[in-house]
Amino acid sequence: MIRIVLVEPQYPVNIGSVCRVMSNFGLKELYMVAPKTDISEEAFMYAKHAQPILEKAKIVKKLENAISDCDLVIGTTGITERFNYSLKKCLIPRDLPSSISKHDKIALLFGNEGNGLTLKQINACDMLVSIPTDKKYPVLNLSHAVAIMLYELFNSKKVFTHYKFAKRKNLKFLLGMFSQIIDSLPEIRDKKKVQKSFQNLIGRARLSEEELQALFVAIGGIRKRLVGKK
Repeated sequence: MIRIVLVEPQYPVNIGSVCRVMSNFGLKELYMVAPKTDISEEAFMYAKHAQPILEKAKIVKKLENAISDCDLVIGTTGITERFNYSLKKCLIPRDLPSSISKHDKIALLFGNEGNGLTLKQINACDMLVSIPTDKKYPVLNLSHAVAIMLYELFNSKKVFTHYKFAKRKNLKFLLGMFSQIIDSLPEIRDKKKVQKSFQNLIGRARLSEEELQALFVAIGGIRKRLVGKK
């Protein structure tokens, strides 16, 4: 249930090596968002026995096309201070499994080798993970980062919860309702910051469908009273 998403990958050798790592841990689904290189013979050479993964890999133009049908989108970064993550909790790989359900369809995002994920791409994620490294050289090779993440998930999959989390599309609807409320309150100056804070809070909470429905009732009622007055 884990999809690897490479965002704008630059080098065929890394693409092939990622396929090989995926095969090591039993993964088959690879998406590439606007790759900056052709999928050349070199990529197939480094994929070795994992060439079928590369042959079936899907190439899309936009990130949304790679994550829209997933229940949980997890971004990765090597430099946690880069965008001042004051509102988004950054996990280490070992802490991730307890937030994952056996029922989740997961997209695991990796940025390109030069710049990593952009702030916009990170904001599209529900969670953020960073692999602890020496601060003098914190950025890992792409395939090495994929290998470490998959090892931790594979090694810890017995602790994945049976808890059924709310669907991502339903969470988006809740966030939309909350945004309408915030937009209707002139006393809130930095509306985007408040909306993003709520989004990150909901992402960390991993609500059940029952909890989500309860919030729908409460926030829906507040929205009706505030927005309906205009």
